[in-house]
Amino acid sequence: MNRLNRLLPIGMIVILGFLLGNLFFSGFDKPPSVLQKINWKPETQWMAASKPSYQIYARHTFYLPSSIQASWLRISADNDFTLYVNGKKVVRESSIFDNSLGFKNGLEDDSQAFNDSNYYKVKINRYSLMLANFSNWKVATYVDLNSYLVSGKNVLALEIQKGQKNPRFLLEGYVYTVPKLSPIVLTTGVTHWKVSTLLENRQDLRWFDPDFQDQSWSEAKTEGSVKADVFSRLSKNLYDLPLQGSQISGNVISNLGETWLRGVWHVSRSQQRSFIRFASNNEYDLLLNGHFVNHLNANSNQLNMYEVTHLLHSGNNYLAVHLSRSLTSTNKEKKDSPETVQFFLDGWTETSQGEILEVFSSNGNWQSLSEPILGWAEGRGESLVVNVVGEPNRNLKRIFGGNAYLLDFPNYLLHAFLWSGIGIAFSIIAAFGLGICLCGNKKHSKWDSLASGAVLLSPGTFFLIGLGLLKHRYAESEVGLLFAQTYSTPLILLGFVSVVSVTLLCMTLQSSQKEHIECQDIDEDRYSIMSATPDAPVLSPPKSFLWKWSILFLLGMILFVSIGALLEGDALIICLIFSGFFGGLVTVAWRWANTTRLERKSLTPKAIYTSLSQSFPDWNQWLWLGLIIGVGFMFRLYNLGGLDVTWDEGISMDAARGILRTGEPIATSGVWYSRSPFYHYMLAIWLRIVGDVAFNARLLNVAWGSAMLILVYMFAKDLTGKIWIALFITAILAIDPFLLWYSRFIRFYQVVQVMTLLTFWFFIKGFIDKSGKKYQYGFFISATLMLLNQELNVTFIPCFLIGFLYFYRPFRLFKEWQIILGSFMLLGVYSFNAFVFVTKTLTPLVAQSSRTVSQIRLHLSDVSGFLSILFAGSSRMSVIYAMFFILSFAYFLKQRNGKLVFLYSSILINIVLLTILAFDITPRYLYSNYWLFVTVTIYGAICITESLGTKLDSVLRIIIPFKKLALFSTLILLLCNLEVSRVLESYKEEVNVQNDEVFAYIKNNLQLGDIVISNYPPAALTSSVKLDYNLSKITDTDFADLYLENGLVVNRGAGSIAITNLDQMPRILSNANRVWIHQEQFLEERLPASFVNYFQTLGKIVMQPFGSRLRLWQPQDGIPRSLPNEGKDVGSY
Repeated sequence: MNRLNRLLPIGMIVILGFLLGNLFFSGFDKPPSVLQKINWKPETQWMAASKPSYQIYARHTFYLPSSIQASWLRISADNDFTLYVNGKKVVRESSIFDNSLGFKNGLEDDSQAFNDSNYYKVKINRYSLMLANFSNWKVATYVDLNSYLVSGKNVLALEIQKGQKNPRFLLEGYVYTVPKLSPIVLTTGVTHWKVSTLLENRQDLRWFDPDFQDQSWSEAKTEGSVKADVFSRLSKNLYDLPLQGSQISGNVISNLGETWLRGVWHVSRSQQRSFIRFASNNEYDLLLNGHFVNHLNANSNQLNMYEVTHLLHSGNNYLAVHLSRSLTSTNKEKKDSPETVQFFLDGWTETSQGEILEVFSSNGNWQSLSEPILGWAEGRGESLVVNVVGEPNRNLKRIFGGNAYLLDFPNYLLHAFLWSGIGIAFSIIAAFGLGICLCGNKKHSKWDSLASGAVLLSPGTFFLIGLGLLKHRYAESEVGLLFAQTYSTPLILLGFVSVVSVTLLCMTLQSSQKEHIECQDIDEDRYSIMSATPDAPVLSPPKSFLWKWSILFLLGMILFVSIGALLEGDALIICLIFSGFFGGLVTVAWRWANTTRLERKSLTPKAIYTSLSQSFPDWNQWLWLGLIIGVGFMFRLYNLGGLDVTWDEGISMDAARGILRTGEPIATSGVWYSRSPFYHYMLAIWLRIVGDVAFNARLLNVAWGSAMLILVYMFAKDLTGKIWIALFITAILAIDPFLLWYSRFIRFYQVVQVMTLLTFWFFIKGFIDKSGKKYQYGFFISATLMLLNQELNVTFIPCFLIGFLYFYRPFRLFKEWQIILGSFMLLGVYSFNAFVFVTKTLTPLVAQSSRTVSQIRLHLSDVSGFLSILFAGSSRMSVIYAMFFILSFAYFLKQRNGKLVFLYSSILINIVLLTILAFDITPRYLYSNYWLFVTVTIYGAICITESLGTKLDSVLRIIIPFKKLALFSTLILLLCNLEVSRVLESYKEEVNVQNDEVFAYIKNNLQLGDIVISNYPPAALTSSVKLDYNLSKITDTDFADLYLENGLVVNRGAGSIAITNLDQMPRILSNANRVWIHQEQFLEERLPASFVNYFQTLGKIVMQPFGSRLRLWQPQDGIPRSLPNEGKDVGSY
């Protein structure tokens, strides 16, 4: 066997061993923190408002004595919530205005995530994807209340929001006042909650203020007990158990203000979970059994909590603490005040149901050392008894740090490495054993046996690879809850054994028909994995009764174990699905093994397709394409009129209406908007024909988006030469959430995507395939239109230049002068467009701005932004694409496929140029080449799978059709990546903020002398309501928002005057008949806190659709007291 032929089986064995080793490491040796189902009290109830609304404001008032021992609550809110305690914001989870966030990624406390995986930091706009929000209520949030509660009156206030009109919330909590007395219950269903569906602030008091009067609010409606599963990785005892033990300090302190403490924790029996809580008023390091837990700075108000399940063992466990005095302390303080260096710790072991087994705490039994000695953390060395300082502070703020074992990197990596080695050794032994057992011919070398066994294990290997990819892909998705369950790892291993057993079963059944399986000699001169030789040695499976029925017994045992172990909750459903799938595989394998070769040929997918093709004419491909286009069109058209206009859409609509009024793209403010002239003039003509409404404007992009699917099919068919691959790529793009969003978006991005596709297609046909001049002319026309739609697409020009220099040889200058002329015309039109933009569109800058130069300039402010958007995506939607992109790029480089290498290189070059030129890191700049990224990635994945399947099929082709099964699995993997269920759910909830309804109401009720104020100026553009003032923060704007005109800070779109300080408000109110205040909630957070407080209490609430509010101030409401101006702002007076 030559070196190349040995690499494949060796690589497969190493990968299999690595995957198996990591499964055993994370599943049995050091499993991650358990995601447990919460057992709510039977009396706990869901609470909601009595009438439909997108938001609920809820309040609960209770009273406390002078002191408390512990207080906590856990919340499950459908879907976003903000908790206030006595007027202070405690915790918030916000994601409904940004569906690009991962599951539970909107929670401010990232320590309460549902797994140990870190979220990818990807800059994706909130308006980029047609996806529903995750059901974040499925993972509860724990909150410690000790530091927020006071004696006397206390108020809990909850704001709950959802994209549908059925938000609800669930809360369970307790306040322990005096030991051994019943706690004060905060649980919904037991306590009374007042609710409102409007933000009813009154008399400078916001709704969550303790003194706010809520007598007029209605009682919350109960909606039944908790039936759906809600999970958490935290233990209730972290908050429910009062602090145990005492604060201690060392008897001996060094000259540097250091002391060493040691405690012995005896664990008498095995535990399911273990936790510790600790705090100190100085810097400290904590070790448990010699394992580093953490180093923390001095924070006397913080209680740190960690899970230490994997650091404890039965018997004596040693906790060692190194305390160091703050550097600000004087030498005299260090000598005279040893008690100032204090430490507290308690811990416990508990069962899987949360029942506490043993409690440990810092007390007088701890020991103190003056200086460390070798082995002091394991109990060595003489020591003194510590000083007991007093009771711990009950008002410490609890901070959960996660699993402490993950912070012990050396031990973690060592165990992972050892298990990987064990897995690789096991894989080698298994492959070698299978090879010897199944080849049956002793003339073969050890390499022959090892390679044969590796190939037989390959279905199981690829099964683990696929599930590993999906596990990583769904680590930020709701589906990831399945992989976080305790049964996940055993089920994956069960599936692996099942796949391998089915492979062996097929071989055994094959032998009963006296058909031999070829086992090629892997010698360099006799065997090649690429093809089998007719006279190769044969692989004769053992025909003994024991061998056959051992496999059948193993399969039956697997099924029995899966049913017996998983008969709990949803696991039963998973078990049934798995059993059905497994049974189907066995049935297919049995049927395949017991048919003749002639019958098999009639059952192959190719034979079935041929039979269908004979029944239908050649245009059946157009039937499939028509079906796909029809589905894609319906996805783009459905509920098109129910979408409100966003910021960018309002600007484009306003520019088109300017063209209709004057023939020039003049905005309402009088400023030119010359970007994308092709699209905006086309939009203006379209609106003139069909009517000037947002639905019709969106319909134009729906048409372009549907045409895009047809062009993608034709491009992919031309590129791959296979109809089914082109149809599959088109089907994927038809329901891709990225394409769905922008094909319903009133902006030029869909048009520029079509032009980019045509430009690449014409370039390939005209300059690579050299199919004729007409394609070259088409290239220059489409490239010009591409640049006239989005100027930043100039980053593609170097790609085409490099492709031209490489492929179009020889080039005759005088004979092909049309190419030079076309190039000059292309650059000339682009330069003229840029000149108009600079001279007519750019306006004088405001004194302070976040950007004082063009958005296109050389910079290196974020070198990974665009790369992470394309290769990671929202909640890791593109990680599987990224893997196949890298592998297939290397594959085509090896194959020396120049056309595909050009396409791959164009994507990478475009990303590099965008990174160093575009200041805005946003997905919309990658939209024009996203289709190309998906197309070449899917085609590359199919090519790699077919190539690998061809190599392995030479050994397995009689046992099972490995190539076809591998290809089918790859296609399923690519489909699973899409999360189609979230796409479908997005049509049931609001995605865009509802601003149009607000301005329609203003328009119908506007009186003479009324003034309109908004923090979202484009909303006024589509409603024909004159916007007088807009709320802005100067330092957060760029050239597209504000400009300076005659000493006034003016919004570029609506022409409204910017309110940049509250000193302007008394003058505005005194000169107005009434004042309408519109605020979009998402943008409200960008304003200073003083602005938010002022405008949320100004006037009275009128209406509150999704994500938007309308208030009305009238003179009888009075002018609020003015706030002192601290300067540092720019505005008009």
